[in-house]
Amino acid sequence: MNYALNNQNQNKPSLRIVLFLAIIAFFGSIPLFELSAAVWKNSSSTIETKSSDKTLNISEVIQTFDVVMETETLQSLKRLPWEYDFSSKDVWTDLKKEKCFFSLSRRTIKDKRIELLASGAFSIENGKITFGSNSWKTRGMSSPEYLKNESNLRVLRNGIPIGKIPFFLLFTNKGEVARPPEYVELSKRRELGDAENVEGRYSFYVDDWAEGLLDIRNC
Repeated sequence: MNYALNNQNQNKPSLRIVLFLAIIAFFGSIPLFELSAAVWKNSSSTIETKSSDKTLNISEVIQTFDVVMETETLQSLKRLPWEYDFSSKDVWTDLKKEKCFFSLSRRTIKDKRIELLASGAFSIENGKITFGSNSWKTRGMSSPEYLKNESNLRVLRNGIPIGKIPFFLLFTNKGEVARPPEYVELSKRRELGDAENVEGRYSFYVDDWAEGLLDIRNC
C-alpha cells in the first residue's frame, strides 16, 4: 500500500514538468512568429524602396499602331450630342451671308400657341451657320454659349437649314431645377418662305406636346 502511494507521489512531479514544458513551448512560439513577420515586412519595404529608386525615362519616339474595330463597335462609341453627318447632303457650299436674324420658339401641339424662347443673329460661310450674339428667355441653364459652341447647322441648296442645335424647351422659374438643353435635329419642313432662300419658318420635332420653330429673316 505504501509502495503504491509512493509511486503516485513520484508521478506527480513528472506531470507538472510536462505541463510546464508545454506552456513554455506555446508562449515560446509567439516571438518566433513576430520575428518572422518583422523579417517579411522588412523584406517588403526593401523591395518597395528598390523599386522606387528606379527612374522612368520618357521616350522621345512616338509609336503608332493600327487598330481594327468592327462597325458596331465604332457606332457604340460615345459621340458629341450635336454631331451630324452631312456627307450625303447637298450643302449650299458657296452660300455666304454676313448677318441673319433668327428666333426660336415652341408651338404647342394642342392649341398651336407660340411662345418665344430665344433670338439673336448668325452668319453663313460656305453654307455653314455660325451663331453670334443671342439670348434665351427660358432662364435656368440657358446661355448664349450653347448656340455659339454646340450648334451644327448647314444650309441645303434649296435654302433649308439642317443639322442639330441645343434647345431649351422649358422655362425655369425660381425654385425649380434647371435642366440642360435637348439637342434637336432640324427637319426639312419649311412652313414659310421661298425655295432657294434661307429666310422663312422651319418646324422640327422636340416633344410630344410641343414642336420647335426656327424663324430666319433679314439676311
